[in-house]
Amino acid sequence: MLPVTEEFVAASKANARRVFSRVRINFTDLFLDTTASPVLTNTEWLTEDGQEWFDETDNPWITEDNIATDTFADQLVNGRRGATRKWAAMDGITTHDGTFFYAPGNADLAASNEIGWWGNVNSDFNGEFPYDQTVEITFSARNVTRMELSADDKRNEYPVDFKYEFFDGSNVLLDTYAVTGNGSFFRLDNVTVNGVQRIKLTITKWSQPGANVKITEISSILEQIFEDDVIENISVTEQREISNNNSVPIGNIAASESTVTLVNQNRQFDANNQESPFFGSVRPGSRVRVEIGFRKPDGVVEYVPVFSGWSNTWNVPERELNASTSARDRLDLLRRTEIDSSAVIENNTFGDWFETVLTDAGITSAQYIIDSVLYTTKYIVPYGWIVKQSHRDALELLATACSASIYQDREGLIRIEAWDYLQRNKTSSVESYNPSNYMDKDNQPEYSQLVNRLTVTTQPRVPAASSTVYETSANEPETINPNSTENYTITYEESPVINAVAIVSPTVAGVTVTDASYYAWGAVIEVTNTNGSGQQFQLQVTGQILNIQGRQTVTGIDQDSIDANGESEFVFPVNDFLQKRELAVDIADGLIDIFSQTQRDLAIVFSPGGSPALELGDQITVTDQYLERNYNLTNTVMRYNGGLSMQHRARIIRQFEPWVTEDNLQSWCTEDGEDWLVSQFLVFEIWQTEDGQDWLTENNDTWQSNRIIA
Repeated sequence: MLPVTEEFVAASKANARRVFSRVRINFTDLFLDTTASPVLTNTEWLTEDGQEWFDETDNPWITEDNIATDTFADQLVNGRRGATRKWAAMDGITTHDGTFFYAPGNADLAASNEIGWWGNVNSDFNGEFPYDQTVEITFSARNVTRMELSADDKRNEYPVDFKYEFFDGSNVLLDTYAVTGNGSFFRLDNVTVNGVQRIKLTITKWSQPGANVKITEISSILEQIFEDDVIENISVTEQREISNNNSVPIGNIAASESTVTLVNQNRQFDANNQESPFFGSVRPGSRVRVEIGFRKPDGVVEYVPVFSGWSNTWNVPERELNASTSARDRLDLLRRTEIDSSAVIENNTFGDWFETVLTDAGITSAQYIIDSVLYTTKYIVPYGWIVKQSHRDALELLATACSASIYQDREGLIRIEAWDYLQRNKTSSVESYNPSNYMDKDNQPEYSQLVNRLTVTTQPRVPAASSTVYETSANEPETINPNSTENYTITYEESPVINAVAIVSPTVAGVTVTDASYYAWGAVIEVTNTNGSGQQFQLQVTGQILNIQGRQTVTGIDQDSIDANGESEFVFPVNDFLQKRELAVDIADGLIDIFSQTQRDLAIVFSPGGSPALELGDQITVTDQYLERNYNLTNTVMRYNGGLSMQHRARIIRQFEPWVTEDNLQSWCTEDGEDWLVSQFLVFEIWQTEDGQDWLTENNDTWQSNRIIA
């Protein structure tokens, strides 16, 4: 659940509630070309373990040359306004009253928490700093018409006196814009400066005596904020899980999208209106951020993000009063870019491979979060390689192999989570509902995703002895011009290949291989001819083919489900990245646990009602006239047209029973003292070990149940 105040929660549950909406459209693409470079000196910080950080060796926040690293600098231009929490600092203001939180201690935690730039010195009793606090942002050349500045709304601190200085690419000062007596944490100032490539912000006075600078957003974007009176309607669809071709809904990439309809005031969205401030900018690729809020007792509207993405299409009919745009999330952008083929890489984890694809797509570490489990030994890929394809397809290839879920969260972060992430991390309910506060609910069985026999096949690879994997035909030799260097692209007869080596064979005087780039499927070989005449030659490449050896099939079965519903089999897609039996067993066993029962899904409707602070994956509790059950949210649809209606889909959290011994007196316990759980226990049976003896003690090695892993 997004971090919100108690006042927000109370307002969202009020019988008569006023819903506020806000749409921010950035007509310049921050995703592509904006970087930030804060200039700081040493500041004392608190990590989650309560220890202070002082130098580069102990933390990634402050370096010896007083330049903050990109992890937090990027937050100044990520479009997220305000702090996520009320962060603690060594400033004499932080107290142990339960409202302050320690700052995240690593980049992964910081990615989902807005902190921004904090200054290096505290203000005096007048709020003035002993020396200027400065930060700069640089970007590609543009005309600046608007400056946005956001401070710390959670601590209610902001700059009072500050100025912007605008520079061109040659560091020539173009203009200065000064502000004195500012009185709010957020400012949007209209300026007009052309050809800007660098902006310097200097702060001299702060609203809070004894406090340091805290800026969460500074950007020079052509942005417009649209609020309630000009917003006709908003729809948002977000998904954590989808099902392709009647598969289990894990191991796929889920998409989020939004459609926004706005009043076309002064015809400002018309394509040919040269008087519009958006002339020439109403086009696909604009960043769209949608927020929903409630007014707190102090009169301040608190907003939460419900969507962040990029416009895909615009619809601006000239004879209508409205304009609309549809937007999709960051993952959709990855359809448009490609990753080149790779060589075979040994013993990278799935986490490493996901990083490789995202980094190649230009996604920084501040823009994604990868489940730490995907870096563990179980998720090692002995031999991995990627052929040329879109970045999105490459991510889906990896997700399918390890049954990961890939989706974008409310803050625009790509989240990659192992199949059991919810079981490990969403262990307590964050919201409860009953018939008095929901409009409708449907718990019908979902047969289309029922799987009670799941088969997973591994693709282990073993290097063969070195052999010739490519050889130019003697009948069609390669040719090379005199005194030249040329590249030749070859494809192996079998692939993938490791440890490849290319030579000219038979040798030709003056013709040699001078460089080569080897891939799993082939190579690009550079050949140089030092002769004064053209030559013909043959290439030979030797290497080790990675053959499939020891393929194994693992089957997960829930016999009780088969007896009750008939057999429903899903054959896991064959995937070259799924090579280890250990992972195959884990997937088969785990997914059968989740998807072998039909009475599991929930559709719950709020109209009006519901909390926009709920996130995908959150656990909720729903009580009807029969029983109370817990669910994890997998899909959410929101519609705003002055009021807010919501519909969630959620996956039931299976309820387990403890194993029972033959004498029906005690629960069977594992070595760590926890009950051993099964999907259901209907009648008492004699459990047996492999040697056919009754199962009586903990020391017996193997057991059998209605669920079999072969």
